[in-house]
Amino acid sequence: MKPMRSLYLVILLAFTGLLSGQNVLVSASVSRDTVLVNTPFEIRFTIENGQGTWQLPEFWGMDVLSGPNRSSQIQIINGAMTQRRTDTYIVQAAATGDHVIERATIEVDGQLYETAPVIIYVTDDPSLVSPVRQENSLSWFGNMRPDSDRVQKNSKAAVLKKYPKKKF
Repeated sequence: MKPMRSLYLVILLAFTGLLSGQNVLVSASVSRDTVLVNTPFEIRFTIENGQGTWQLPEFWGMDVLSGPNRSSQIQIINGAMTQRRTDTYIVQAAATGDHVIERATIEVDGQLYETAPVIIYVTDDPSLVSPVRQENSLSWFGNMRPDSDRVQKNSKAAVLKKYPKKKF
């Protein structure tokens, strides 16, 4: 029983070493740097290879419509693990001019990290704003069910059907 405990301890320490050996990166970004007044846009705060809670700046002159909307990703390629978490806020500015999103901070393992400030130009002139690409204009939904028609040894087959949602 003791060798098994030692093995678990070695694996745990190795895994912890892998996580702590990676660089923590933080960033703030926006979906567009020039927007029309009263038009929603996204502000994204991303942390890579770390865990923590964001201390966000005030969004002066902007209304928060939605958020935080959180997405997380864990990727392991050739034994190298990368974690990424993004908190997204959908906001809109009510007044024209330059709006500064100040630095956001996050504490990871006792060390404080901060993002660079982001500047957004809000205008009421549509000719200054590039059109938004509508690549993903359709929303999708789907269902998955076991495939009882195909049975293979030591495998499970499933059928995924995707359907576009119509926008009205």
